[in-house]
Amino acid sequence: MPVSVGGMVVNPGDILVGDQDGLLAIPQEGVEQLIEKARALLEAEAETMRAMKEGRWNRAFIDALEARCNN
Repeated sequence: MPVSVGGMVVNPGDILVGDQDGLLAIPQEGVEQLIEKARALLEAEAETMRAMKEGRWNRAFIDALEARCNN
């Protein structure tokens, strides 16, 4: 039977994941797609870090934001 934990509904079979920021209940249906998306995001973030370390990262959007904040 479903239970409520801190206002979040947790159903039987849900996968629970937690860290210092909170708790997440993931339904078993679709968990494979969620894992694929998480892996793709992890790889994209790793590529961004590589680009930053190699000086290939385009920070033009940061420069534009800084310019807007300074005006």
